[in-house]
Amino acid sequence: MSKEKYSIEELLLMVNSAEKVTDRRLGNNKTNYSICIAILIAITIIWKWSLTNGDYFFGGSIMVLIISFIAIIFSTLWINQITDFKLLNGAKFDVINEMSKSLVFVSQDKDVNIVSYSPYQKEWKKLEELKALQTKNNIVTLKSTNVEYFLPKALRVIFAIIFLVSLLIIILNPIDTWESIKTFIHIN
Repeated sequence: MSKEKYSIEELLLMVNSAEKVTDRRLGNNKTNYSICIAILIAITIIWKWSLTNGDYFFGGSIMVLIISFIAIIFSTLWINQITDFKLLNGAKFDVINEMSKSLVFVSQDKDVNIVSYSPYQKEWKKLEELKALQTKNNIVTLKSTNVEYFLPKALRVIFAIIFLVSLLIIILNPIDTWESIKTFIHIN
């Protein structure tokens, strides 16, 4: 055990900081989800508009192609953001575990030596015993936390399918696509 001693206040700052990272991650997930839904709505509106205005069908398909490509990149960045937040929190809890071993507690009774129970270490050990942990991409997490990755991955697949359909429409109809582009940007 280290001869250095740490204050409980400093440990509480770290715990509070870890909670803020989690709150920030969850807030970012809500924002990113809203952006992806807005993109899906925009794609739907563009496709519906281009279907009802036949002259603009292929121009609309090109717009959908571009938007869906950007959405694929956005979804990938969202997945990476989740991973980064999880790594940051993992590092914070590693520091908290190390600090808890050398906490100084003040006692009214000078004959009583108060030591840390090391709750985070014990909790981690219990989770290991229950086989509730997994390692993925160098991150040790609860098995249930992969659910958080499901939505951005599913949206990325949806955007990829939309991208491929748009691309096929454009590739299989090059003359109509070119005519639609000329009409769209008003070239005779």
